Parts: sequence; C-alpha cells; structure tokens
Amino acid sequence: MKSILAFLCICIFCYSLKITTTTAIPKDDTNPSEHYSLYNSDADYGIRNFTVTGANNVSIFVEEIGDTKNPTVVFIHGFLAFRLIFNPVFKNEFLYKDLHLVRYDSRGTLDSGKPTDPNQYVMDYNAQDLKAIVDAVVNKSPGKQITLVGWSMGTAIATLYLGNFGQDKVNGLVTLCGNVERQTIAPVGVALLDPIASKDYQESIEARYALPKGLVGKNRPPISEETALFLLGGIALIPTAYVNATWTSCN
Repeated sequence: MKSILAFLCICIFCYSLKITTTTAIPKDDTNPSEHYSLYNSDADYGIRNFTVTGANNVSIFVEEIGDTKNPTVVFIHGFLAFRLIFNPVFKNEFLYKDLHLVRYDSRGTLDSGKPTDPNQYVMDYNAQDLKAIVDAVVNKSPGKQITLVGWSMGTAIATLYLGNFGQDKVNGLVTLCGNVERQTIAPVGVALLDPIASKDYQESIEARYALPKGLVGKNRPPISEETALFLLGGIALIPTAYVNATWTSCN
C-alpha cells in the first residue's frame, strides 16, 4: 500500500510540474513536499549516474536516486527538454525514500550524445535508447518490473517502446500531457519551431529562450527569469539536427 500511495504522489507532483513549469521552492524541513530544489548540488541528494549505449552506439546519460530494491519509476522528458525538468519530483525525499527513481537525457540533449546526422533522431532510436535503460535497471534486480512516466513527447517514446519491445519488464505507464502526433502540439510551440532551427544564431537562441515561457498554460503565473535562464542553459545545447528530425519523426 505504501508504494501505491507514493506512486500516486508522483502522478500528482508530475502534473504540478507541467502546470507550474518548475518554479523553484525553498526547502522547508517541516513540509516533505518541499524537499527539493532546482539549483542545489545533486550530491546533496545522493543522486548517482551511469551511461548506457543506445541505438547506433549513442551514449545516453542516466541518473538514479533511491534504493534499487524499491519499485522503479523511469521518467522520460519531452521535446526540447532534458532530465533536469523533473527536479521537483526527482529530488523529493518523500518519493525517493520509498521508490527508485530514474531519469535520463534523451539523445541530443544535455549530457547524452549529440549526433550531427538528422537520421539518428528517429523515434525508433529513442525507443531503443529507453530499452537500453530498462534493461540496465532490470539487470541490477532480475525479475523487477518498472513504471514509465512519459511527459509530452516522452509519452510517444514510452508507447513506441511498449509496441516494439513488449511489456514484460513494465507494469505501468503514466502519461503527462502526452502527445504522439504533431497536430496535438500547442500552436505557440509550432510557431517557435522554425526560428529555433534557424541558422541565425541570435534568432535561434531568442526562440529557445522564449519557448518555456510561451508554453505555460493559460491563467498560470509566468515562470521566473531565473527558471527561464536555467531552462535555456539546457535547451541551447540541443543541436539543430535534433529539432528538425525529432519534430518530423513525431508525425
């Protein structure tokens, strides 16, 4: 029962993450729901990391926290994002004390390999990368089944994994604002894609800076300048080949 309640908390916190766009909250020892920060050193939380070899030998950077003997939840980030977007749930002691949490940078983002060939970003390769991570986790604890949490494009990756490789190692799937087809993306996101892929450096950076601000839901407070710059630091590293090829392969 405890693991089920903890998992329900993940669903609630992930939904909150999408709505609030990761606003930083000070740590308050009297409130277990605030035991995280976007900016503190990962070492403070006992986060461990490793790499796996994904499709076509692309290196995929993975992080984990919590006892590997506990139920495992793998977080899959969305388009033009990276693993740190899950900080509010990943660094929450209320969750990782009872669960084994895993997150990673998809190919082309932050600390994972960044192929220059656009053909290396097809969705099937993303699904193969996820398979490498699932296999690595299960190999540490034979017989374990994991839960996948896909945010936005992460849902497409998760469902493609299940379609291509089956669900023998998976016991659940949570989708957060999940989409598979291009038509389901917010119009503001579509409008920003062309300038993001622009060969003009200034135009591309300005569009990448505007993206997280433009995707905040209606009637929600705007994200802070600090958070916008934090997100830009990761988005700016994403190659143009990823932007064009990944977007096309989502159709």
